[in-house]
Amino acid sequence: MIKAFRELADLSLTDAVDIREARARYCRCIYETVKESEKLHVFAAAMDIDWVSPYEGNQNEYNEDYPLLQDVIDASVGEMKHLDTFLPAWRKTLEKKWEKVRTAVLLLEAVHHLEGLEGVSKLARKWKNKQPAGYLYWLDILKKQAELENIIAVSVEGLKVLRQGCPRELVARFLVDAAAEAGDPAKLLEGKRGCFFSSPNDQNLLDWLAEAARQDKRAGELNKAIGFLKSKEAGDPDEQGLYIKCLLMAGRLNDAFAITKGEKSVGWSYGSNAGIVFGAVLSALTDHNERATTTQELFRGYANQRSIYSNMFAVEDGIDACFHKEIIAGLGQKKLKTAKRDEYIAWAERIGKRRINHIVSNKHRNAYARAAQVLGSLAETYRVMARDDKAKRLLHHFYNEKYNRFSAFRREIKMVVSASDLLKNLDF
Repeated sequence: MIKAFRELADLSLTDAVDIREARARYCRCIYETVKESEKLHVFAAAMDIDWVSPYEGNQNEYNEDYPLLQDVIDASVGEMKHLDTFLPAWRKTLEKKWEKVRTAVLLLEAVHHLEGLEGVSKLARKWKNKQPAGYLYWLDILKKQAELENIIAVSVEGLKVLRQGCPRELVARFLVDAAAEAGDPAKLLEGKRGCFFSSPNDQNLLDWLAEAARQDKRAGELNKAIGFLKSKEAGDPDEQGLYIKCLLMAGRLNDAFAITKGEKSVGWSYGSNAGIVFGAVLSALTDHNERATTTQELFRGYANQRSIYSNMFAVEDGIDACFHKEIIAGLGQKKLKTAKRDEYIAWAERIGKRRINHIVSNKHRNAYARAAQVLGSLAETYRVMARDDKAKRLLHHFYNEKYNRFSAFRREIKMVVSASDLLKNLDF
């Protein structure tokens, strides 16, 4: 009955009832009304000490809707009787199941009541990565006490013993916040780096590199990111997308090109790295000319496309970083040699044509605009390279010859051409 009510309350009463407070009051009633011989067992069941997330991959999640013992103590103005004798038995019960996050947090709370912060730190150091909740609980206490130096020290310690994942990222964020408040730029950068190494995703990478740039350490930190991702290159394809972005931001276009030149002309919006390298190649061939608006629009779209989304909802003040800008900054450090320019444009035209033909010949109407954008980008690149004849032939071939009966595609080409300063006066 109680379980059914809880499930119903979770679904229908979340806006009207403080579920955590209601559960705490219920548990307080249990504590005060159940006879002593059954109190420990019934109270443990009421507190749902065995709760685990029903979602696979979220086993380290802690549900804030479930009360701690302190919530139960605070649920009534009266004193919670016999707590000094109950706590040791409560601790003993919890010690049997500390592998579960909720039980571990309840145990840490009990130890904190009995032994203070020293007891919490001993548990955290004993558990290490077997139960990351130890370091998180320890740090949360230090944060409430505003002990910035201790937060920094414990966070650094935690980052050394915890493995990649959400708990380690949370520890890194404690370090970031404390270092920012303490005015410690070295530890702030270490915290940003720790966030990315703990949870490699686009937002963490941008936040880290933005801080590195502020401290004039962009190149060195970018090399650390490349080294970290290279060691994992053969694993997660999404992480390889981050690796490609890092190579491009470091100006290593040829390394990124070598990895992606064999990729297909399809699937650019779904995990393929060909789109971003195609855009980077054309941007480099045009010396990042701002008049090549179609090229830059295409490049911006693929560069800023997320490889791995962050689960954190954080807004960083003063950050104006995006992959498109960062990659252009990196590529702008080096001039392309003639042999490379020839290799790159030949590849870009070959894969670009295949992409256009695949989309239009298969009548993927929703993708006609993307096909026209690829065509316009190639034409703009040839114009900047002073090869107007090649630009005209490309446009003429697809507009007047091969797909002259595909009116929807021809409309998309017209729109691209009319919006481009480099193409709108070109007679093809």
